[in-house]
Amino acid sequence: MTDRTSKDLEVAIIGAGPSGIQAAKAILEAFPKWREEAAIAVFEESGDVGGIWNRDGRNQRGNYTPDLHIADAASKQAPPFTLPVASSTQPIYEDLSANVPRDLLNFQDMPFPRDVPMFPKPHQLGTYFREYAKRFELSPFIQFHTTVVECTKQQQDDGDSQREGASGGAWTIMVTPSRNTQLEHENDTMDTENAKETSQTRFYTSKRVLVCTGHHRKAFVPSTIAGIRHFRGIALHSSAFQSPEACIASIGSQRRNSPPALKLLIVGGSISGADIAKTCAKTMDVAVSVRRWRTIPHKLLLSSFRKQGKIRTGISHIDEDGVVHFNNGDDDSDMMQHPFRPDIILFATGYRYAYPFLSTRHHDAVCEADGFKMKDLYLRMLHRDDPSLGFIGIPTQVMSPMMMIETQMHWYVRQGSCDLSKETMQKEIDARKDDATQDSMQLIPGFIVYFNQMARLTGTQGFWRSFYKHRLFPLLSSIWTLCIWPQGDGASMKNDISDARKDQ
Repeated sequence: MTDRTSKDLEVAIIGAGPSGIQAAKAILEAFPKWREEAAIAVFEESGDVGGIWNRDGRNQRGNYTPDLHIADAASKQAPPFTLPVASSTQPIYEDLSANVPRDLLNFQDMPFPRDVPMFPKPHQLGTYFREYAKRFELSPFIQFHTTVVECTKQQQDDGDSQREGASGGAWTIMVTPSRNTQLEHENDTMDTENAKETSQTRFYTSKRVLVCTGHHRKAFVPSTIAGIRHFRGIALHSSAFQSPEACIASIGSQRRNSPPALKLLIVGGSISGADIAKTCAKTMDVAVSVRRWRTIPHKLLLSSFRKQGKIRTGISHIDEDGVVHFNNGDDDSDMMQHPFRPDIILFATGYRYAYPFLSTRHHDAVCEADGFKMKDLYLRMLHRDDPSLGFIGIPTQVMSPMMMIETQMHWYVRQGSCDLSKETMQKEIDARKDDATQDSMQLIPGFIVYFNQMARLTGTQGFWRSFYKHRLFPLLSSIWTLCIWPQGDGASMKNDISDARKDQ
């Protein structure tokens, strides 16, 4: 029987990644009484904290999604041929290192141990977030193996303001055991898409909701590629990549002969695509397709591939022999003599925002139709039309994701519950209307401006003072160590920089 016992919460937090645990910690410190009353809850679908850095979650979530497909733009059949593309909600692969130094990845009140390398591995980051939750006694407030199926706002009845999504009223959160837990109950089924109730369903009401699910929830691939029906290999998104060995094993059973090297085409040349290309180049014949060659980041990330003639610009089509033709490069003599017929196509083409648990009204109010960016978020956090709905950690291309999360929560616990006029929020949103994207901080300049804006609103330290006090000297120490002992983490970075300079 469905459990309709509703527990009242002050704040419901969705996700126990870095944003979620920092949100819980900040709220419990600001409102100690809520700790005693258990007035907050964190809903986490996997069995541990850490978000994408919890690699165990790759197996816990049952998270390989079959709903990505690429249609053949040249197909005349109805319905057109579509190629399935494997993806995952847990995108961290073996041998990955963080691309941000450890001294910018820790929270201010808990530095990394000094024996952690400058660019930590996933298991080291997972351990860090686990220890952080333990230190601040957050686990009692986290409901693991719990999926938020539906999050809706009750309509308020105040005369003139009778509408869903107004700041009054309460949220109803419907949760159910995550899919892997559900398998233990043979008579239960979970359908998050249609929000079906099961015998394990529970309901909560909350005054506020904080969404802390990160950016890597919905993988993106091109909708069409001409001639994709002629491709006979395996297609996957970078989120489903595990290791070169796993790729070789997945394709091995389909190949009658064993040519010298398996051919891998990576579509997308940003950080993930470049890193996977370098990882696989040791055991595979790798080519990379980019939309256009850019000095940053491509010269730094892909110089060695360009010198080898392995960079192409955009896929034109795939012919009947399975050979990929590119928009720029088919007249290359190497290309003509050695046509590229991939065994695997890996799409390192990024992600789109998606919050399937929100009502259509709320989702469409904060997320563009194509999922490419968020919209109408006050201070990049609160829903303009309903400030009781907040999103933590949305901005991308930030200098330090943990500094950003901390400054957002400093503001939230001080002013997030204040009455905010729609005019005030709209004015701040309009000030950013000329941004190419409402989410990107463009690394250092935009991040510092945002950090200082939040500091002024909360009366806390600005960026430079905070950076000097808490992060500068540990970071300089790490860089000094890297210069003296350039083995390990530093070696590959120094080689990349050297290759880029030689290519100039």
